[in-house]
Amino acid sequence: MSTNENQNPSGGGAAGAEQEASHEGAQANGGAGAGQADFENYRSFPALAAYINRVGAEQRNFRRFIVKQQGAHGYNVVQAVITLKADGTITVKGDAACAPNDAERAAITAACAQLSFPTSVTASESAAETQRRALGVERENWFTILDDNRTTVVMVQQRLTLPDGKKAYLPWTFFSDGKWRRMEPDAEALPLWKPKQRRSTVMLHEGAKPAAYCDWLANSPEARALLAAHPFAAAIKDAEHWGWIGGALSPHRTDWASVRRQDFMKVDLICDNDEPGMAAARYIARALMGENFWVVFFNEQFPVGFDLADPIPARLFKQIGDRRVYSGPSFYDFERCAIWATETVPTEKPGRPAHKLRPEFLRQWAWSIAPPVFVNIQMRRKLHSIDEFNRSVRPFSDVADTAALLENKHDERKVDGVCYQPGDSSFFVNKNHERLINTWMATTISPMAGDDEPWITFMENLFPLKVDRDNVYQWCATLIARPDVRMTYGVLLIQKKQGIGKSTLMEKILLPLVGEHNCSLPNEKEIVDGAFNYWQAYRRLVVVHEIYAGHSRKAYDKLKSVMTDKKCDVNIKNIKQHTIDNWVTIIAASNSRQALHMAQDDRRWLVPEVSNVVQSNDYWTKFNNWLVCGGLNIIHQWAIDYVAKHGAVSAGAHAPDSLMKKEITKDSMSDGELLLVDLAEAMIKRTDYTVVTDRAVRAWLAQHRGMGIENRALESLVTIRDTLIDAGLREVKGRKIMGIRHRWLANHVAAAANAQPAQPGAIMPQPDTETGQAQPEAPTVIVPEPPF
Repeated sequence: MSTNENQNPSGGGAAGAEQEASHEGAQANGGAGAGQADFENYRSFPALAAYINRVGAEQRNFRRFIVKQQGAHGYNVVQAVITLKADGTITVKGDAACAPNDAERAAITAACAQLSFPTSVTASESAAETQRRALGVERENWFTILDDNRTTVVMVQQRLTLPDGKKAYLPWTFFSDGKWRRMEPDAEALPLWKPKQRRSTVMLHEGAKPAAYCDWLANSPEARALLAAHPFAAAIKDAEHWGWIGGALSPHRTDWASVRRQDFMKVDLICDNDEPGMAAARYIARALMGENFWVVFFNEQFPVGFDLADPIPARLFKQIGDRRVYSGPSFYDFERCAIWATETVPTEKPGRPAHKLRPEFLRQWAWSIAPPVFVNIQMRRKLHSIDEFNRSVRPFSDVADTAALLENKHDERKVDGVCYQPGDSSFFVNKNHERLINTWMATTISPMAGDDEPWITFMENLFPLKVDRDNVYQWCATLIARPDVRMTYGVLLIQKKQGIGKSTLMEKILLPLVGEHNCSLPNEKEIVDGAFNYWQAYRRLVVVHEIYAGHSRKAYDKLKSVMTDKKCDVNIKNIKQHTIDNWVTIIAASNSRQALHMAQDDRRWLVPEVSNVVQSNDYWTKFNNWLVCGGLNIIHQWAIDYVAKHGAVSAGAHAPDSLMKKEITKDSMSDGELLLVDLAEAMIKRTDYTVVTDRAVRAWLAQHRGMGIENRALESLVTIRDTLIDAGLREVKGRKIMGIRHRWLANHVAAAANAQPAQPGAIMPQPDTETGQAQPEAPTVIVPEPPF
């Protein structure tokens, strides 16, 4: 929480002393000259001074005073605001105990009715700069606050470091007599710090410092490297940043009407990570009624008082090689809807007032019959149970059971259920005679034409083989540009070395371009053993940073079904189980070739060869800067153009083969399976009729491996047939020999002729006469005559 003149943790002593000193006698800081001392100092008017001293008020300008008291957590709370009117009368907002008594009122009116003080006026930016130089204040401690048109200066805040190391913020305002004074403007409500740069959305920060810092981060070329490394870069750069200077415990002193006058599409309140900062959200939500208002509450992973001008905690990063990668929640995970929900219904009946839902709130929410959930139109991925919904909106509602008002009074916001329909931006969709809520939302990264050379170079560095690169290009382009296409195969990146770009592709490029809300980043344990499948439900892309060899077969089977199944049974905590269409595809990385037990006939994984060349830190700095400064938008346009030229991956298409995939398939095989593959490849190369039987092959394997035919470690008949067929042989019609069924497998020539073996056991590869080892790559076989 920022500390200013209204919220000095020291209790107001140091800051209050500075404030008092600014109004006593002639001042070198721009106050009145010696001949005007009585005119400017309220203590020159005994009746007024006696009252102000009695209630312990502080002067803020010629006519305004405030009374503060120390509240919770050591922060000062504005107890009352006292205003001296032009006719000498006193008005008090806040604690009635701070009002003057009748005698004080009469004495003050008599003494002050004829006073004519200078009035605050706006100044030019150059005049404010001249004042800064005259005071010797460093630029980073000088915050100029512009008017609504952002052309003139309403006031300035000077940041001051107190002897105890804490900060105070002192006001400077230009007055009609041509003087700068350490006073606030005449307007009852304080202005907000705002930038020159205009955008359609705004972030409201507590204090000018975080607002000015985020504006610099979003717009300054000098800050590009810092912005590129910031985990919340996308949210920061897409908004303009305002700072409210009234203090967390006195939001009622701020001119919130100036925010409403800008007509923003969305307002995000960035609350300092402390109780006063969060508590202010309720008041501001009421003040901004009618706005599309959201609050951002950070959690205990962030230090107390954290704001966006502070560094992200180091514990939320993990080291991958020589790179630091953010592993904490996304910015949007902290966001929650804070539109004020209710308004009072006029009634003449006595008792508690009735309430109804406001139209602005209704436009944001809908409710489903089955599952019984509430969904926000701008945060569709979050399904709220009734209890969760009521608790979520309670701080911004006059009633405890807001869900009842929505269910009982607003059938137009009711639907039959929920679905996930990528490519369809509609919130309400009709499917199978039902009205449903579509929880899919497009990425916020819009396409933009530009030079895509950095992207092409990145991909060439990452995938050295053109055939693999082209396959990955098509997969990525389809994922980005065609959300309506469900790809049923994923990408597996295998490379031990760090710093080559695997994580950059997955998390810094594909994740934002698909939309973080459409993605998940589970670990292998959550996938293989997790009780809930939050990571699969309502997602298009699952990013798995590391698959280990320990659960290779189990992980392979689970991920295969995830990509293959057409439906997904949603099992999310606190939400009734239900079924939706499955849209998941997966990109995974591993440093082990045994990460997945890959079947020979696998159709679910594209496994390209990944480079082992580590790029320099300078390369990554430049590339990451390019990504956050329009590069992602350019890649989005590249994907659209690529699909238009080369086509998208067909729905249900199988993964293309690759040399790397063949290698890891062999790596995951047993010794017996490797022999079977060699046998099949040798048979396929032959141009004559070549046929084997499953039982003869098993006997051959037993002999070759020195095992008994009944040994459980010996490959089964099913494994033998499947392996040979996966390797390219074809099964032809078999027969019983001596009452035992034999299954026959043939090369293409024999299969085409429907050939049959003359002696099932006689066509196996024969041992080499010198080594005694079988030679499956050059088998000796008996080739029967075709049966026709």
